[in-house]
Amino acid sequence: MEWLRPEFKDREDLLETRAEFEKRTGVTKQSLSSHFTRYADLVPDVVKKFGKQKWFLASELDDFIAWISANTGTRSEADIKRAEIARLTKAIEEAEERENRHKAHLEKAQADKTRHMRQRKHAESDLSFLEQGS
Repeated sequence: MEWLRPEFKDREDLLETRAEFEKRTGVTKQSLSSHFTRYADLVPDVVKKFGKQKWFLASELDDFIAWISANTGTRSEADIKRAEIARLTKAIEEAEERENRHKAHLEKAQADKTRHMRQRKHAESDLSFLEQGS
């Protein structure tokens, strides 16, 4: 579990997932996801993550949906572009995180392969020596 906003640690009663938000408000996870895409520059910050699961401050999700309801149809082209840039920036950051995780796994696999090849070479050398003595 990764706390992105540690000031809310031990205050988990203030947090909720998208599914919990849907149960409480009736706003579907799909609708909320669409709003997250359309208004990416206004999305509340994630408080904690565990795998793909994310928790948000419930009051911030409420404020986010309330703002959308009050301002539907009032966004300028510049506002729409700002949201698109925010969405793409976040996508780039997530891709970089995945890339770094994959690099770490690749480096470990390469080190393991090198170690096993070295061990096999020693074992083959030992076998060759034993077979010469037979």
